[in-house]
Amino acid sequence: GKSFLLVEAAVRFARDLHMPTLLTCWNLLMAEELRSMVRGRSRLVDVDDLNTVMLRLCGLAANPADADDTWYRETLPQRALAAVREHPHLACYQALCIDEFQDIASEPHVLELALDTDVRDPLEAAAHGYVSVLARARGLRDKSDPLAPFQTEGEDARAVIEWMAKQPWSNGRVGLLGSNYGGYVAWAAAKHPLPALKAIVTSDPMAPGIDVPMSASIFVNAAYRWAYSVTAQPDDKLIGDDARWRALDEDWYKAGRRYREFPTLPARASTIFRSWLNHPSYDRYWQKLLPFRDEFARINIPVLTVTGYYTTGASASLYYFTQHHQHNARANHALLIGPYDDQSIERGPSSSVRGFQLDSAAIVDLHEAWYEWFEYALKGAKRPALLSANVNYQLTGTNEWRHTATIDAAKTRPLRFYLIGSASPNSDLNRLADEREEKLSFLPQTFDLQDRSDVSWRPMRELVQRTLKAREGELFVSEPLKQAVDIGGRMRGQLDFRVNKLDMDVVVSLYELRPNGEYVKLFDPAYAFRASYAQDRVKRRLLRAGVRQQLTFRTERMMAHRLQAGSRLIMALGINKRADQQLNYGTGDDVSEESIDDAGVPVRIRWYNSSFVEIPTQ
Repeated sequence: GKSFLLVEAAVRFARDLHMPTLLTCWNLLMAEELRSMVRGRSRLVDVDDLNTVMLRLCGLAANPADADDTWYRETLPQRALAAVREHPHLACYQALCIDEFQDIASEPHVLELALDTDVRDPLEAAAHGYVSVLARARGLRDKSDPLAPFQTEGEDARAVIEWMAKQPWSNGRVGLLGSNYGGYVAWAAAKHPLPALKAIVTSDPMAPGIDVPMSASIFVNAAYRWAYSVTAQPDDKLIGDDARWRALDEDWYKAGRRYREFPTLPARASTIFRSWLNHPSYDRYWQKLLPFRDEFARINIPVLTVTGYYTTGASASLYYFTQHHQHNARANHALLIGPYDDQSIERGPSSSVRGFQLDSAAIVDLHEAWYEWFEYALKGAKRPALLSANVNYQLTGTNEWRHTATIDAAKTRPLRFYLIGSASPNSDLNRLADEREEKLSFLPQTFDLQDRSDVSWRPMRELVQRTLKAREGELFVSEPLKQAVDIGGRMRGQLDFRVNKLDMDVVVSLYELRPNGEYVKLFDPAYAFRASYAQDRVKRRLLRAGVRQQLTFRTERMMAHRLQAGSRLIMALGINKRADQQLNYGTGDDVSEESIDDAGVPVRIRWYNSSFVEIPTQ
């Protein structure tokens, strides 16, 4: 009865709706039976078993004589998909009818919920042997009943998971896959775990309130552009107009207006962005969207997070990873991290990234790592060697992958450097000293927040530079290393200082100065953070103006690199002041309400020589 009904449907698609239709199944005998039922009823219906269909797409007459299970389950489907992508005319059917759905009921399912702007191919998961479902986020562009980003996706994902688990073709085991916004959706769904959700794989997942619309509690203009791009109509030309968005940044910066007045476009994105500005702390507004503190303890399924040392999403990736392990001692959560940027994560790594030459070991298929994790989590396969530990990182310069239990599980003492001012008034280079000076001294810094001569400045994109200027502040340089040193983890430090403001945004960056004169960024973007939230992103703690005080910090980015013998470490330290980010004038009030009228006297800081940073070694 089932096959009869499917044949009738195929014939109606072809005869009544004039739609070229493919009727397919999983074996030759069944295909012949279906063919006999269709014969003479419509010329627009093609009938073949799925193997024959894929061979035809690949231009092959038959399977290889030595074809094994890998050929049928992976190689042939992937080649067929590649052929369709290269020659879209081969996919000439408007209707597809598949018999024998019970044959796939034993296979786990992979769900991805993505934005309509995300280029995702559900056939990728299907080619790896999974029932693949791609769902699109709803309502963001709806003119009649629009939704704001982040508001319903967790609930929607759980609804889709429950729907999938009830289908006759379901075995009740669902894995969630997501990149960027889709990665956020996976974690939003996991806030209230479902029995059918058995695994999560994300690449650079967004974390609202953590890395968007602010990063380390500093709002970034790029979040406004992103909100516009996902809520405007797809044909809106402003979405891709880089010059117009840069002009918006610079017009606001030069005018010195309040940050609340930065979103000026007559669009929903302005309303959405201003509503975000009402929540500068990680308050209940953000906490309700994602697992928070003890809620991570309820997530007991295998999780994989993929990110890079140079991606914009690294801070959110490490947030999810560290919070999960902090609140769940038995968390089965693996981190895969290497010398990758956003493009590497999305399209796969190449031989170099932004001028930095990669080790051959770093050039891995990150998407294959996704499905190897799903094989382990959903099908009981052996845990992949590349993902054998909690933290799996590529140590650049060694052509090796390393595997440790935690990000900061160094077995050796970190390199500690004290921040010592230059002894020469004619030198721009201060010292990173491995011993603390007995006599207390300080390095003075002054920043004029009214100055707008730097309106066009943006950080260099290249990871390898021939020159370096501390536009944000002071440079500190170490002595040459006597031997190669492997560093891996997150830099931390304690700043001992006095400042004449109640708050400030600090920015720190770290470089290797090689013997050949090249400056290599050890992480990127630079780590900028708001001092009043450095200890707790939930509760703001203002500084004490004019009082010597200490502030501990830890970067939200990981690095892993072999420093060459003879290299020096260089650290830049200063105040974050740029046209494409919120500007903190230091009054202690809501930063979004401050303007250039609140700048007052320049920021004056004394960095005492008891300040230090620690570089984790491996």
